[in-house]
Amino acid sequence: MLRSHRFLVGDSVMPVPAREMRQSIKKRLQGLSPDQRIREIDRILKEIPWTVGDYKGIRSELRRQQEAERGLVSVRHSAKGRYYVKKETPQSMIIGLPNSGKSTLLASLTRSDVRIAAYPFTTQKPELGSLSYNNVRIQMVELPSFYSGVRIQNKALISLLRTTDTVIEVINKAEELKVLSRELEESRIRLYNRKTDVHEKYSEDYVFLPAIVVYRNTEPETELEAISFQDRRRIKEELYQQLNITRIYLRDMAGNVNLPPVVFLDMQEVCVEDVARSIGPKYLKSFRYARIWGASANYEGEKVGLKRRLEDGDTVTVYIS
Repeated sequence: MLRSHRFLVGDSVMPVPAREMRQSIKKRLQGLSPDQRIREIDRILKEIPWTVGDYKGIRSELRRQQEAERGLVSVRHSAKGRYYVKKETPQSMIIGLPNSGKSTLLASLTRSDVRIAAYPFTTQKPELGSLSYNNVRIQMVELPSFYSGVRIQNKALISLLRTTDTVIEVINKAEELKVLSRELEESRIRLYNRKTDVHEKYSEDYVFLPAIVVYRNTEPETELEAISFQDRRRIKEELYQQLNITRIYLRDMAGNVNLPPVVFLDMQEVCVEDVARSIGPKYLKSFRYARIWGASANYEGEKVGLKRRLEDGDTVTVYIS
């Protein structure tokens, strides 16, 4: 049913002042579900034929709000299914509230062709990209937007987040961290700074994930490393450090060093046995000895056994029978 008379002065054809119109629209949309708000905005747009001045602005605001509501409905509907991302390399997931800049950050770090728009909930499924740093490829995953209640309405999103290696929180305002923290805490996920918090992170109830915060405006107060959105170099560097990567390069019999290196995540100690196992079962079963080069070697090409401890950046040749 049309309610045009609400936006007219008496019986005239003159519209009510824009401020009064906004207040009336706000009351009409209060207490409605996202689906109901979408339909009600359609009705309101038909009641505002004026396309000049403040009324043009009101129509634009309503269309943006409608796009946001459609995105929210789509995100909530997707929670009925499951998200799946095949993890092939060390991984980091980007989270944030609507319009926080997640897609822009993913595109700038990985040069991925992701959809970027000015309205909220543009990302409705995980978007992937790949970042290369220190000869290591890091899989970057932008998740659909968080919002108050996401832990209840999109459990698939939370389940996927629990599987990652690191997290990047992207924010416009410091207050957004409170929403993210509340949703994560209620989901039994805790973020920490690996550089300053060195305690063991094991619990039957919680998943502990190393993380950084990327902010667009004012730097927030947080125990995590907080980095400006513009400082791409430091974002990459801090992300790499939070992953706690050990790189071991493989050298063939001809002396050629292969890229990329074998990567080990969050291991206090890496030894030759770990490298042999990562190459394949036969290299461990038929192992004879290995030769190593780098920081852990007493001399170049030192002959060692399975239990020899290795350092980040070492090069190894494995000999089998």
